[in-house]
Amino acid sequence: METSSGAKNNKIVFISWSDDNAPIKTKFLYSSSSNNFKKNLSGVKEYAAHSMADLDLAEIKKSV
Repeated sequence: METSSGAKNNKIVFISWSDDNAPIKTKFLYSSSSNNFKKNLSGVKEYAAHSMADLDLAEIKKSV
């Protein structure tokens, strides 16, 4: 990605997906599993998506 000053920068982003229409039991299972996974990541940015609109690359770049 490129910063606002024009410098090149690399970032690893963990994108978590939890569909708002998923059953509640599935959401809890995913949440606990992804939390355990994220504990082992260091220096990784997280982005949570809940709909297809959230997966817009420009929006992801803005938030991280």
